[in-house]
Amino acid sequence: MKNILYIIILNLCFAKNFIYTEDSWYSVLSPRNITSISCNHNEIFFSSINGLFIYNKDNKDFYYSDYMLGDLDNKKIHIIHYDLYRDNIWVLNDEYILFKSNLSNVWTRINFYNFDINLRTIKNIGSNSNFIIIKISNYEYIFLDPYTGLVQKEIDDDIIEMELLSVDWSASSRQSFNSNLNDYYAFGDIEIISNSQIKSNNRTLYVTCILDDMYGQKWIGTNSGEIFFINQYSDEIEKIKSIPSILNMNVAYLDSNQGWWITDNELISDYSDIFYNQEPVFLYHWNEQINLWTKYYQKRYPGIFSKDINDIHRVEDTLYLATDYGLLIYQIKNNKWILLDMSSGLPSNIVYKLAYYNDMIYLATESGLATVSVKTNNLIDVYFYALNNGKIFDINFLDKYLYILNNNGLIKMNVETEDYSILLNKKFEKIDIKNDNIVLMKNNNLYLLKNDYELELLVNYQRAQDFDICNDYLWIHSPTDALIYNMKSNSRLEYDSSDGILLGKINRVECDENWVWFSTSNGISFYNWGKYHYEE
Repeated sequence: MKNILYIIILNLCFAKNFIYTEDSWYSVLSPRNITSISCNHNEIFFSSINGLFIYNKDNKDFYYSDYMLGDLDNKKIHIIHYDLYRDNIWVLNDEYILFKSNLSNVWTRINFYNFDINLRTIKNIGSNSNFIIIKISNYEYIFLDPYTGLVQKEIDDDIIEMELLSVDWSASSRQSFNSNLNDYYAFGDIEIISNSQIKSNNRTLYVTCILDDMYGQKWIGTNSGEIFFINQYSDEIEKIKSIPSILNMNVAYLDSNQGWWITDNELISDYSDIFYNQEPVFLYHWNEQINLWTKYYQKRYPGIFSKDINDIHRVEDTLYLATDYGLLIYQIKNNKWILLDMSSGLPSNIVYKLAYYNDMIYLATESGLATVSVKTNNLIDVYFYALNNGKIFDINFLDKYLYILNNNGLIKMNVETEDYSILLNKKFEKIDIKNDNIVLMKNNNLYLLKNDYELELLVNYQRAQDFDICNDYLWIHSPTDALIYNMKSNSRLEYDSSDGILLGKINRVECDENWVWFSTSNGISFYNWGKYHYEE
């Protein structure tokens, strides 16, 4: 009981802002090069140069395990080993060999100089009922006490030979593997080229490691992060389908059907698409409930890439995408793409923001305002002459009133009568409206608009890039950090990677009353902020 209490107390100390639980944070990202594979009875563990990933065989769910790595700063994992005999996790990163209980986030660090070795010489990690074994070469091993990590030096050669017979090894990319893939077969877009190469979607992938688990299944890691398996009752190589296909995420739009539409901030998300199919993945759909990822291509306008999408809005079975090259309309059931641009009557091809009201999509463009009917998907012949003389930065609705940010300042327009007035002459960068709260951002300052003409300074946040309103809170982000601000109590709290936001550049922040999500250059981080911040 004392040991358990000790572990819990240490766990509580590692949280920066609050005492987080496993369901407080989670991140969605794709693995890169698979460096090792290990397993327990129902989970397969994959280490990668960008962290630790787990596949649950019972529900076929694949996910990034930021919680298991806990407070570990260096998440570039070379080897992961699950010690079944003691329910412990062992990892090798650039700096240490580390281990901890599966129930704890407290890591014990072992320096390489304790063994008189370095990172390059370690080939693999294994365990049996008596020891943890570090493989140095085909004939050299280091035996560790599995509870303390101390080197066990005085072991007779005959005992060593006997102990090695019962070792459960991880699969490691640092050593060769013996499985012959040519003994198996594949269907569809998967082709076995050799014992170390698999072709998938016209790309050649290099096998990095292969694990035979305790139930006779094979798990195959590759240099691309894609993972394959061979069922114990079949000789067919199949691919794990619940792995995300994207890393650098920008727009993450949650539609009314609880489906996610996600864009890639890279020029090319998958290099093979350009070289082999002459088209990149344009859009990703994620069914979170069943963890299924679907790639969408659009061949009709190959010059428009995923990174060119600025905003997304869905109305029934039609998706509207604001891009740097016009408004792309995707009819989901018909798999049909339509582009509206200047040749169709748009004031500019660059569309920044979309807003929906009464069967109309309003478009904020580089050169003014435009409207599209959701019934016909055609531009409406309405000319907002006073608004079409410059860039519109942002738009947002409050009932029938459209609030517009352009070069002239803040404009309020009654869309039913088209009457408008200039409320403020200041040029703002962003506006958000929720629960009758109208918040504007300018030069790192966020203001509350009162009575249409009065500004109340709420908060200053250096390098502020974007924000979202949730209840009486503001979530604001800079390139690397985030801030939550309570508009009622004037309190604030900062968040960063030590809380759970993925390292990398934060591209966007959005929230609802329970969750906030950060789209970053390394994936999406979700935080159950409603558990820790609530209305008083």
